[in-house]
Amino acid sequence: MSMRKAVALLPEHALVGLVTFGTQVHLHELGFSDLSKIYVFRGTKEISKEQILDQLGLAGAGRPGFPKMPQQPGGPQINGMHPPPTAGVNRFLLPVSECECTLSTLLDELQPDQWPVETGNRAIRCTGVALSVAAGLLGACMPGTGARIIALLGGPCTEGPGMIVSKDLSEPVRSHKDLDKDAAPHFQKAVKFYDGLAKQLVSQGHVLDVFASALDQVGLAEMKGSIERTGGLVVLSESFGHSVFKDSFKRIFEGGEQSLDLSFNGTLEINCSKDIKVQGIIGPCTSLEKKGALCADTVVGQGNTTAWKMCGLDRNTSLTVFFDVSPSERSSQPGHQNPELYIQFVTSYQHPEGQMRIRVSTICRKWVDGSTNTEELVEGFDQETAAVVLARYISLKMEMEEEFDATRWLDRSLIRLCSRFGDYRKDDPSSFSLHSNFSLFPQFMFNLRRSQFVQVFNNSPDETAYFRMLLNRESITNSVAMIQPSLISFSFDSPPSPVFLDVASIAADRILLLDAYFSVVIFHGMTIAQWRNMGYQNQPEHQQFAQLLQAPHEEAQIIIKGRFPVPRLVVCDQHGSQARFLLAKLNPSATYNSAHDVPPGSDIIFTDDVSFQVFCEHLQRLAVQSVPQYLSVPPLQRNVSCDFLSMASVAPTVATYNLLLQAYCDCRRPDTALEHFRLLLKDDSPVLPSPTTYRILARSLAENGKLDQAIELKDGMLERGLVAPDPQVYAFVMGGFVDAGDGDTVVSLYEELVEKLGGGGGFFGMVYGNLMKGYFLKGMEKEAMDCYAEVLGEGSKVRFGAVSYNMVLDALGRNGKLDDALQLFDRMCKEHDPPRRIAVNLGSFNVMVDAYCRAERFQDAIEVFGKMGEKRCAPDALSYNNLIDWLGKNELVGEAEELFKDMGESGVNPDEYTYVLLIESCFKVDRVDDSVSYFNKMFDAGLRPNANAFNKVIGGLVKVDRLDEAQGFFEQMPEKEVKPNIGSYELLLRAYVDASRLDDAIKMAKGILLDESVVFSDELKALLEGALQKEGRDGDMTKLYEDVEREKAEAAARAAEEKARAEALAKEEEERKKAEAKAKEEAAARASRAAIEAVLGRKKEAENDDSTGNVEEAQVVESLSDTNDITEENEGDDQKVVESLSDTNDIREENEGDDQKKQESGDALP
Repeated sequence: MSMRKAVALLPEHALVGLVTFGTQVHLHELGFSDLSKIYVFRGTKEISKEQILDQLGLAGAGRPGFPKMPQQPGGPQINGMHPPPTAGVNRFLLPVSECECTLSTLLDELQPDQWPVETGNRAIRCTGVALSVAAGLLGACMPGTGARIIALLGGPCTEGPGMIVSKDLSEPVRSHKDLDKDAAPHFQKAVKFYDGLAKQLVSQGHVLDVFASALDQVGLAEMKGSIERTGGLVVLSESFGHSVFKDSFKRIFEGGEQSLDLSFNGTLEINCSKDIKVQGIIGPCTSLEKKGALCADTVVGQGNTTAWKMCGLDRNTSLTVFFDVSPSERSSQPGHQNPELYIQFVTSYQHPEGQMRIRVSTICRKWVDGSTNTEELVEGFDQETAAVVLARYISLKMEMEEEFDATRWLDRSLIRLCSRFGDYRKDDPSSFSLHSNFSLFPQFMFNLRRSQFVQVFNNSPDETAYFRMLLNRESITNSVAMIQPSLISFSFDSPPSPVFLDVASIAADRILLLDAYFSVVIFHGMTIAQWRNMGYQNQPEHQQFAQLLQAPHEEAQIIIKGRFPVPRLVVCDQHGSQARFLLAKLNPSATYNSAHDVPPGSDIIFTDDVSFQVFCEHLQRLAVQSVPQYLSVPPLQRNVSCDFLSMASVAPTVATYNLLLQAYCDCRRPDTALEHFRLLLKDDSPVLPSPTTYRILARSLAENGKLDQAIELKDGMLERGLVAPDPQVYAFVMGGFVDAGDGDTVVSLYEELVEKLGGGGGFFGMVYGNLMKGYFLKGMEKEAMDCYAEVLGEGSKVRFGAVSYNMVLDALGRNGKLDDALQLFDRMCKEHDPPRRIAVNLGSFNVMVDAYCRAERFQDAIEVFGKMGEKRCAPDALSYNNLIDWLGKNELVGEAEELFKDMGESGVNPDEYTYVLLIESCFKVDRVDDSVSYFNKMFDAGLRPNANAFNKVIGGLVKVDRLDEAQGFFEQMPEKEVKPNIGSYELLLRAYVDASRLDDAIKMAKGILLDESVVFSDELKALLEGALQKEGRDGDMTKLYEDVEREKAEAAARAAEEKARAEALAKEEEERKKAEAKAKEEAAARASRAAIEAVLGRKKEAENDDSTGNVEEAQVVESLSDTNDITEENEGDDQKVVESLSDTNDIREENEGDDQKKQESGDALP
């Protein structure tokens, strides 16, 4: 439907052609109207342009040495050129007026690829060959004339040139992790192919546009070069039925005000004064390799030229040009009149109406001495342009440089900028301020650090390539919206107005409109949403409310109509699942750690990311330091050490140690936490452990099953100076024994606590929850329910929060007291009044889900799960996994998959365990291929399954006798850096024995014997020996052991040889370094002597010469040694001039190299 509408929008004289592809490529001959005539190309191998033309009978068209096609006098023109009249050309490219009916018929009859897709395989797509055919056809028919290839892709290329993944579903599509580790086998080859295609298209003057409409990746990361270098358009959407595709596709054919003004065959040439050199361009263009004196030695993007080709451009096309200041200008004498510089941009292009146009922009600027006159630099600083330039530059560096730390590089750049141009007293952060021209720049950098351009986690390579392509080509205004979205507030109290991009801007009686470029979000506050759901907008007396609801939609439509690609429109409510689209972009000034400070009706963000306020505090502190010795410690670093305390020269307190212990416990390293805890027990320890210290350790030891150590810790509390035992410590230890099923110890611990505190009552609620569980374990149901009635009845003094309630709720749910659990849960929900009273949390809902599932009331479990958002308890991955596990075990796989789908829509990232649960569920109902598909999706999501996850798939395939596929997954384990465990070997060995594939079984046994981390058990030995004896192969076991011993000996010999070689190389390298150091010392000494002699000689010459020129010349000291270069200090403001075609303001970047020497220790913001 979208295709037919697009064709109807084309001018009648526009030439169109059609290529379809799947297993093969079909070129449709539109000029043959009698029936559908197709030329078929095989999709398995690369095909050259000459081969394509020969097969089509167009071998002489558009090639050197052949006459040009005659033009039709007085006929219609296409883009300034007459359409070729040759019958051979008109077979494939026809004016719309002549082929509209034929084309519509072909589109109506178009069917999915008829070639069958085998089970466990992807559909076959030969995208690369299809694009080669299209490019070759255009090269023959329309050489040098503006034309576009519009590729509509619904999945990855799986065959032939440009392939990004094989047909086998067991091979996942490459992720960022695979690219970083060079573990994407098809990536480099595909990139090379598309680079060659880009070179062909640029030489022909043609454009490649890509509309990728699929949930899976299609290969945009590989195609990025061919799209950008030809100036093509790119759109990424979920499907061809999505509004993002349909509306964007329609936009490229529209005229009038909505037109994109698509132009062709553009060139850009730069002329400038001799004092500056051109480094290169970032943007949709390609080098014409016009080298000369104006080319700088350092290249950025498309460099080593002063002219570029832009096959396609539109009204928003923006390029970033980088310049370098030549040494002659940097050494100009201060005090002299600053000379002027000029830069000239000569842009020519073919307008959509057909005319060739040329635009010349000449810019003249004065040189400014940055060491003495920073005011002029400040006045000329455009912070929006600077932010966009930095975003494009850092995106390029992330693609081109391995191990590049983008966040730290941004931090250093921002700190240097603020230190240079800020107004402050040294070492006084409170005195820091920035000029108004710089005031928003730190905010831009804060949001850039958090943006999809820098943080690629949770994005696929295709998505990252898509975001960066649009960033590199869009205008400054649009690019700023990508970096820092705008937020507009609609309310009764005030007209629509911008508000801070902060979670504090959320209010219950307010509607927010977020423009994040790629998406537009309309967010209704809680009260607004309730009024709307009650239908107030439909009542005549509430017309003002109806207008308030409509206003953000009208504003959103204005934004959408003026943008390409068309952004996704998201309409959501506060606490709804779609609210994540807004919350992910907001500054987390209020998080779960500061929920008590949140005003009513506002919201919090569940994150550990630092807020903009904390970011600015660190920035000010680092910028005003008199000596830039920056110490960088990531705020969420978990693998910490006490060495940091001494390094920072900070006296630790008990709170410091508690944070350290908590970090180790969160990483499930209680033994390491105990080692640091024992330091506090020494006589010379400056601090003593607090009750919180014991609580942290007791909880971790109990959860990790180290119950003896937990008891020892509990017993040592009174000996360490604490007046009385801590009920929370007892509660944690009791919980450990509950998990171990030891009800007797649970009850005895409670009795001990009562005895030591001189009576019961008033304890922490968790104590009673565990006591009830202990009674249930002992079969003392009456005592358990009496305890419940006592502590939760009228007049009870026991303190109950959400955690304590959950313990009691869990005790009821686990022991068949569902009605009592429901009553308690209703009570908790009624008492819940955040932030003053937190009676319900995420754990409360999880406990109720468990209770319903134990009673096999699964629909009730799903219903209560869906109500989490009503209490501001958004489910996390653990909650989803819990319910998916219950549903899968009870063969409710459809419901489990619906939950999995909801995870993605709710912004909750599935983890490895989620996929393992779905794999087990599908195997349980004999959906083997779906299990394999879920396993592969783990890799697509950037997750790394462990050996147990592999074993689930291997075991499931073994059960259905698909041993070869199981073997394939086993062989994948080393490729994915997963070490097989004994379960992996045993599954296949037993299966091979049962299938009488004894040679394969012997290979598995050999793998076990060679793997020193696993043991070949007597049971497995007996199993294999018995099977071999039945087949009369008694000697095979002996041969197996001999082969293993031989291979181990050979491996040991190779290891010894490698070690010896490494030691020899290390020794040789050490000697070479010593020789180099000695040579450098001697060279430095010679250089010093030469410099002194030069100074003395020139000084003597100056005494005999009265001319000023000779006196000035005598003051120059030149070093003859490369190791003693005398460089000038930090005049890097004039080093680089950055010009954007959308904005002619100069951007000068500081000399990174000089500053880096001062900051060897590294500097970063949290």
